[in-house]
Amino acid sequence: MKKIEDTLVAKGAKGRLGTWSYSFGYCATAGLTEHAIRVIEGKSKMTSMTDIFSAFGKYTPGAKWGGSWYVDASTGVKAKNFLLLLQDTYIFGKGYIKSAAIDVPEKYLKITSGLTKK
Repeated sequence: MKKIEDTLVAKGAKGRLGTWSYSFGYCATAGLTEHAIRVIEGKSKMTSMTDIFSAFGKYTPGAKWGGSWYVDASTGVKAKNFLLLLQDTYIFGKGYIKSAAIDVPEKYLKITSGLTKK
């Protein structure tokens, strides 16, 4: 990533492009395995967001994790077994923007497409 960043900055694109620093496939495998180990060892709680974010963070140095429980927009019911994850975004030439620390206001969790279930 350093090589990509150096090239982008040299070409004048500093602050104009961002990415996740780690692939989600890698993060999901390593993070969920780490979380399962910690739960089995009694060091974490299965449905603790903080514990899940911590497990994902073990293998993604520098990147922070955030998220929220899924809310069904048509019913307003919050699922306690469906976590939406967010890895902090890295902006080339500037660094992480702390997007994982932003709380999404409740009103945005109730936006629907207008489609109804049959």
